[in-house]
Amino acid sequence: MPDSGFLSAVVMLVLIGAVLVALTAAISQRAARRIPPLGRWVDLPAAHLHVVERAGPQGSTALPLILIHGLGGQLRHFSYQLIDELAASHRVIAFDRPGSCYSTWKTRTRRTLSDQVDLVVALASHLGVQRFIVVGHSLGGALAIGVALKHRGRVAGLALLAPLTRLPAYAPTGLAAVLRQADWGWRALAWSWAIPVARLRRSHWLRGIFFPDRVPSDFAIRGGGDLVLRPSHVLGAARDALDIPEWLSSLVPLYPTLSGPASVPIGVLYGRQDRVLSAVEQGERFAQELAQVELQQIDAGHMLPLMWPDECARLIRRVAAAAGT
Repeated sequence: MPDSGFLSAVVMLVLIGAVLVALTAAISQRAARRIPPLGRWVDLPAAHLHVVERAGPQGSTALPLILIHGLGGQLRHFSYQLIDELAASHRVIAFDRPGSCYSTWKTRTRRTLSDQVDLVVALASHLGVQRFIVVGHSLGGALAIGVALKHRGRVAGLALLAPLTRLPAYAPTGLAAVLRQADWGWRALAWSWAIPVARLRRSHWLRGIFFPDRVPSDFAIRGGGDLVLRPSHVLGAARDALDIPEWLSSLVPLYPTLSGPASVPIGVLYGRQDRVLSAVEQGERFAQELAQVELQQIDAGHMLPLMWPDECARLIRRVAAAAGT
């Protein structure tokens, strides 16, 4: 028979697990109560999307804008200031990517970043939008490029804010492939240690993400910062992160096809002090590869849509002007 010490250890582990699950549920429910959905629900064949839309000026012929947020983010990164700024001149559509915040896939089938690319076009079609400008922040920038490569006729221009354009040199591609197979482990982590640890370390992590800009005092609510403290959000971000190496590696060799007679205007805005992605590796190298890229660098960090909405809006409008009506 097992000795008493072993049984005591098992009981202790079970109790710790139960406490962590209960604490995770309490933190998650509190975040959902404090930060309710902003927009409306759009049902697509593949996903149930939380969407915020602004109609823009009546009678405007400007191309609509579709906004894609980054890894671990959600549409409140845009609604914080940028959506209202852009709605003065354009129809604006922003949505939570499935697995982020309030949007979900409709089936339990494992979905990829390539599926999210198709979802952007499916959403545009559902809303009656044929051609549009794609605005992408961080990982959303890579997804925006993916939309332009896969659905060339629908995209009139790209406005990329601190975009991920290539795999960082330190990215563990082999390890990511292995970890993708352990989805049950990520589920367990999301419902045990991830949320309590994130709650304790949040201030430290946010300072690094926003550096050199200060974290806004209302970011937790108005910027949706507390919405990351939910298991579904943690799991969605982990799945996205593990998909990046394989998916992005297949995308980069196709970049040259964005140039040529049928090229679309591309604007890139980067913060020189960005600690999340390198302005040199991600921004300058991308601009060197494609002649039509307009690269602008400013003294800022990674969270450009929240902290530098005027500069973002000016870049987006330049891309839209170059794309026409």
